[in-house]
Amino acid sequence: MVNKLKTLFPGKDHCFDIGSTTASENKRTFRLICEESQCLTIVRIKLDKCLINDPNSKKCDWLFIIPDSKGIIFVECKGNDVLEAIRQIRVTYNLIKPVVRLSSKRFAFVIPSKVAPVITTSIQREVKKLLRDYGITLLVKNRKCEFRLLDYKII
Repeated sequence: MVNKLKTLFPGKDHCFDIGSTTASENKRTFRLICEESQCLTIVRIKLDKCLINDPNSKKCDWLFIIPDSKGIIFVECKGNDVLEAIRQIRVTYNLIKPVVRLSSKRFAFVIPSKVAPVITTSIQREVKKLLRDYGITLLVKNRKCEFRLLDYKII
């Protein structure tokens, strides 16, 4: 999957970071939790303003690829507009569709500043559509998110 992404976006090796399990932006943090030996195969990719440097295209901030298990994780650190973040995940999916199609386990995380205690009906509807149409399981977590790979059988 990583090689396919590098083929689609040549000359962008500086956007790839092997072994990194954390992504932060605007005081929001996403962290993968895994055994040390398993973390070595994870590849973190900075998408926005790096791999995909098109200012007219809204895309998510980060992508994590776990090649051994064909796992892929989209991460968007957002203000409070969760619906816009979901749109950005869809756009990113379409921009890197040949890579995503190689994955068998797809997750996405939206990490807003704050989310109302109850996720709105429109967000719930979009979460279901993302799973149905793209095979992506979406989770929304406030400010800080830790994702244990073993719990979801990604590694």
